[in-house]
Amino acid sequence: MSEIEVFDAEQLAGLIEGLAEAIGRDHPHLQKLTLIGIRTRGVPLAYRLRDRIATLLGIPPQVGELDITFFPRRFERWRVAHPQSQRNAA
Repeated sequence: MSEIEVFDAEQLAGLIEGLAEAIGRDHPHLQKLTLIGIRTRGVPLAYRLRDRIATLLGIPPQVGELDITFFPRRFERWRVAHPQSQRNAA
Protein backbone atom coordinates (compact mmCIF):
# COMPACT_ATOMS: atom_id res chain seq x y z
CA MET A 1 0.00 0.00 0.00
CA SER A 2 1.39 3.39 -0.96
CA GLU A 3 1.48 6.31 1.41
CA ILE A 4 -0.48 9.48 0.74
CA GLU A 5 1.32 12.74 1.41
CA VAL A 6 -0.73 15.88 2.02
CA PHE A 7 0.92 19.28 1.59
CA ASP A 8 0.06 22.42 3.48
CA ALA A 9 -0.28 25.79 1.74
CA GLU A 10 3.39 26.68 2.21
CA GLN A 11 4.62 23.36 0.82
CA LEU A 12 2.26 23.62 -2.16
CA ALA A 13 3.48 27.17 -2.87
CA GLY A 14 7.05 25.85 -2.83
CA LEU A 15 6.15 23.10 -5.30
CA ILE A 16 4.47 25.60 -7.63
CA GLU A 17 7.53 27.85 -7.36
CA GLY A 18 9.83 24.97 -8.28
CA LEU A 19 7.63 23.97 -11.21
CA ALA A 20 7.49 27.54 -12.51
CA GLU A 21 11.28 27.84 -12.29
CA ALA A 22 11.80 24.49 -14.04
CA ILE A 23 9.39 25.42 -16.84
CA GLY A 24 11.15 28.76 -17.31
CA ARG A 25 14.52 27.07 -17.41
CA ASP A 26 13.62 24.08 -19.61
CA HIS A 27 10.83 25.18 -21.95
CA PRO A 28 12.31 26.55 -25.20
CA HIS A 29 9.27 28.59 -26.34
CA LEU A 30 7.49 30.16 -23.40
CA GLN A 31 5.38 32.33 -25.72
CA LYS A 32 3.76 29.13 -27.04
CA LEU A 33 3.27 27.48 -23.64
CA THR A 34 -0.25 26.43 -22.68
CA LEU A 35 -1.11 24.86 -19.35
CA ILE A 36 -4.04 22.43 -19.27
CA GLY A 37 -5.85 21.86 -15.99
CA ILE A 38 -7.96 18.73 -15.61
CA ARG A 39 -11.28 19.54 -13.97
CA THR A 40 -11.88 20.06 -11.19
CA ARG A 41 -8.80 20.20 -9.01
CA GLY A 42 -6.24 20.71 -11.77
CA VAL A 43 -7.80 23.91 -13.05
CA PRO A 44 -6.99 26.08 -10.02
CA LEU A 45 -3.51 24.56 -9.96
CA ALA A 46 -2.95 25.49 -13.63
CA TYR A 47 -4.03 29.07 -12.92
CA ARG A 48 -1.74 29.32 -9.87
CA LEU A 49 1.15 27.99 -11.93
CA ARG A 50 0.35 30.47 -14.72
CA ASP A 51 0.35 33.35 -12.26
CA ARG A 52 3.70 32.27 -10.80
CA ILE A 53 5.27 31.90 -14.26
CA ALA A 54 3.97 35.35 -15.20
CA THR A 55 5.47 36.86 -12.04
CA LEU A 56 8.84 35.15 -12.46
CA LEU A 57 9.26 35.44 -16.20
CA GLY A 58 6.88 38.18 -17.33
CA ILE A 59 5.16 35.85 -19.80
CA PRO A 60 1.73 34.56 -18.72
CA PRO A 61 0.99 31.27 -20.48
CA GLN A 62 -2.48 30.47 -21.73
CA VAL A 63 -4.57 28.16 -19.56
CA GLY A 64 -7.08 25.60 -20.79
CA GLU A 65 -9.48 23.33 -18.97
CA LEU A 66 -10.07 19.67 -19.76
CA ASP A 67 -13.10 17.74 -18.57
CA ILE A 68 -12.36 14.02 -18.60
CA THR A 69 -15.71 12.97 -17.19
CA PHE A 70 -17.06 9.98 -19.11
CA PHE A 71 -20.59 10.40 -20.46
CA PRO A 72 -21.72 7.45 -22.61
CA ARG A 73 -24.26 9.70 -24.38
CA ARG A 74 -21.36 11.58 -25.99
CA PHE A 75 -20.43 8.43 -27.89
CA GLU A 76 -23.87 7.29 -29.07
CA ARG A 77 -23.60 9.27 -32.29
CA TRP A 78 -20.25 7.62 -33.09
CA ARG A 79 -21.35 4.01 -32.79
CA VAL A 80 -19.63 1.70 -35.21
CA ALA A 81 -21.12 -1.64 -36.16
CA HIS A 82 -18.81 -4.54 -35.44
CA PRO A 83 -17.93 -6.65 -38.51
CA GLN A 84 -19.31 -9.76 -36.80
CA SER A 85 -22.73 -8.17 -36.20
CA GLN A 86 -22.88 -7.12 -39.88
CA ARG A 87 -22.24 -10.73 -41.01
CA ASN A 88 -24.96 -12.05 -38.71
CA ALA A 89 -27.47 -9.56 -40.12
CA ALA A 90 -27.06 -10.92 -43.67
